[in-house]
Amino acid sequence: MSTFIDRLNSFADMWTGLAWAIIWQSTLVAIAVAAICLVWKHSSPGVRYWLWQIVAIKLLLMPFWTWAIPLSVPFVPTDDEPSANIAPPLAIDTEVQLPTDDETTVAERPSLVMVETPLRQSIAQPPAPTPLPERSGLERMTWRTYLFAAWLIVVVWQIVRLVRQNRNLKRLLRDAMTNAVDPRCASLLKECAAELNLPRGPGLRFTEVECSPFVCGIAAPVLVMPRSLCARLNDTQLRQVLLHELAHIARRDLIWGWLPEFARLVYFFHPIAHWTSARIRLERELACDQVAMTHTGRPAADYAATLVHVVTHASQPTALQAAVTSLGLDGGSTKKKP
Repeated sequence: MSTFIDRLNSFADMWTGLAWAIIWQSTLVAIAVAAICLVWKHSSPGVRYWLWQIVAIKLLLMPFWTWAIPLSVPFVPTDDEPSANIAPPLAIDTEVQLPTDDETTVAERPSLVMVETPLRQSIAQPPAPTPLPERSGLERMTWRTYLFAAWLIVVVWQIVRLVRQNRNLKRLLRDAMTNAVDPRCASLLKECAAELNLPRGPGLRFTEVECSPFVCGIAAPVLVMPRSLCARLNDTQLRQVLLHELAHIARRDLIWGWLPEFARLVYFFHPIAHWTSARIRLERELACDQVAMTHTGRPAADYAATLVHVVTHASQPTALQAAVTSLGLDGGSTKKKP
């Protein structure tokens, strides 16, 4: 048990140093990207979108770039562990004896007589210190280990929450599959998909829930439209909404949108991760708005009026709203105006 705790403490120390390096390095990258976007504020939102995606990619790849590989260090004996090749010193005592006058004459008396005593076979050792009582497993854990455990618990909790939200979204989609398809919307969807050079348009589902349009699914994209909103929009407005949603599929936002969301999940404690995710969602919506306005040829005022219709109509339920936001899906053109 003590060996496992020691290894866990060592890993937590390495994780803490790595997290600190990621925090300050990603902060510098985000500040640099924000400055570039401020200078290029009149540029295409697609360019700014990819600049912020660089920050998200940087956050995800930094642990692999800063991973330290320990080097082998030759063994150096410490004071407590003497080398086996060095023999312990032996004490040699010498005594100087002078003969007395009764034992010999002055002529025969030597100046000095050196007499060596036998070598001492043992060396006096200090008394051994009293051993300290061994600490239990929890007492051996450092504050870095507790911090790492808290981070791991929050990450697992977020993953469980995503799984539950995905289950709620699938249930809503199953309910939407039973509704009949509006022929007018299906025809316009096919025309818009051909206009954006999509070889195969997404599946179309209608829901009775009062929500905003959104697309979901990576392998087989699906466009979910509220039936009441489809009935309220004229052909031009409906075409603008469909072009906006199909632009997400053409831009592969359903794939790339997972990068900032996953970075926000892992670095939930880092404000830069949340800021980056918000900026990516904003630039993504603006880029799709630009595609919709370009292909419809209508002025920005008309497109803004369409957004007002969609926003005033949507009263998105909590389960659907959380799923659309957390799973990296698109909540339609209800979030930002051009």
